[in-house]
Amino acid sequence: MTLGRAQNTQSTKVAPALAAKCISPMLVLVAEDNKTNRFLISKYLKDLPIDVHFAHDGREAVENAKELSLDLIFMDTSMPEMDGLEATKHIRAQQQVQPRIIALTANAFANDRKACFDAGMDDFLAKPVKKADLLLKLAEFSAEMAANRL
Repeated sequence: MTLGRAQNTQSTKVAPALAAKCISPMLVLVAEDNKTNRFLISKYLKDLPIDVHFAHDGREAVENAKELSLDLIFMDTSMPEMDGLEATKHIRAQQQVQPRIIALTANAFANDRKACFDAGMDDFLAKPVKKADLLLKLAEFSAEMAANRL
């Protein structure tokens, strides 16, 4: 029996290398309690024009948002001390320039997405986070930042 040639099922996806070229310099916070996820994300962001900071829980994320002029936050929704939804509500209540907040969650049901948006998050990224998806979100945000400067 001979098998046919594999079809490329991701033809509509942007190649990670192309997305990486479109990423502008920015200050990013990754609020993630899982050590392995922090390691992977830091590896994905290596060699990009991004100043990356990490928070291990929601309280640290809120404090970092107060102290730093963040452009973007990747916010895990399930963290100790304070979850990402509560942290987002606290950040949105602050009187300062607001960062873009992208949810990171393994819970990808419609009601989970709604809870993220209701808390004040701007976008959603399902776990496990894939490099191509992460870079695409950064490239999209870079394009929005550039358009807002015009």
